Amino acid sequence: ANETVPLKERLWDRVNYSGIVHDIAIVANGAVWLQESSITASVSGEGRNSALTIHSLLNSGLITKLEGDTSSVPISYGKSSITHFIEIINLQTNTTVATSERQSIPVESNRLFPVTTKMIVPGTQLWSPDAPNMYMARMVTMYGSTLVDESFVPFGLRDIEIIEGKFFLNGSEYFLKGLTYVEHSPRHGRSITHKEIERDILLIKNTGANAIRFTSGSVHPYYYSMCNKYGLLVFQDINVNGVPSQLLGSSPLQTSAINTLKEMMSRDFNNPSLIGIGLAQGIDGGTEGYGQYITNLSEQLG
Repeated sequence: ANETVPLKERLWDRVNYSGIVHDIAIVANGAVWLQESSITASVSGEGRNSALTIHSLLNSGLITKLEGDTSSVPISYGKSSITHFIEIINLQTNTTVATSERQSIPVESNRLFPVTTKMIVPGTQLWSPDAPNMYMARMVTMYGSTLVDESFVPFGLRDIEIIEGKFFLNGSEYFLKGLTYVEHSPRHGRSITHKEIERDILLIKNTGANAIRFTSGSVHPYYYSMCNKYGLLVFQDINVNGVPSQLLGSSPLQTSAINTLKEMMSRDFNNPSLIGIGLAQGIDGGTEGYGQYITNLSEQLG
């Protein structure tokens, strides 16, 4: 313990594991694919129209022959043009409720292409712990009549405000009832199964809770799926716990924390259950290093 941060035994901290603790997927992409997307909304109320702004980032590999071309000889295209559009599906009714205009995008090999799409969702069904209504964004990329890439991004629509220290959800004051949860299984450690994750979320929901705090680092994304589905508001901590103030203000630690925060937001931003991120725990808030740390990380949240 004389070489750890902090300089004491961390008896109640999360158990540390080495190796691969979560399941792994291998994803095969075509010549052009959706790398990431973020969905923001201007919500005006239940049953009213909501305005969506969807920021997508398309990625391309080596474009010599887009899949579906009839030529048997690879061709170097240089600049090609693809078409990108989005459909919004209401998962309660399994119907398409909005379709964006088709955008023509010039592409080249090994490039990133940011795309912004604005849409209106009519008759919005809002997400809340009492009514966890979900939507799905179907992101489609075409080359002529050939489907190049198809991605599905689940999301929900809700409005959150803090007014005079009170929490408001979808325009009404909302009383939070929650608990802290550490990702751990008595049988499998941190390698918790999907069935155990769903069981734990249901048990928490059945206690009457409407919020959960995930402490000491990002959890398996299946937790978010279950919180979206069953209706739990999520407070997620990044793994900065008990760090001395001298280290908190250091550039290497802040760079690591910022990278962690960026990765977390890239993966989890579209989950309607996520409403708050804890930037540090167990730290003296009166130090100069703490103030600079919070300022630098808060700027990443925009």
